Amino acid sequence: QKAQKESEEKLQKAQKVEKESEEKVTKIKQDTKNILTEIVNNIDENGKLNPKTLQKILTITSKI
Repeated sequence: QKAQKESEEKLQKAQKVEKESEEKVTKIKQDTKNILTEIVNNIDENGKLNPKTLQKILTITSKI
């Protein structure tokens, strides 16, 4: 009985960690997409980004 309860608690803990990991991966994917979108939408014909765009990218990156 005790062993079963411990197993259930471990399973719940593992499921919680798995869910949190999936959420982190989803957030990183979204942040990456946002960064790439900023680059694609704001790169000039010389392959340069303006300071405002760079700052936006750095802000997103610092939160990862």
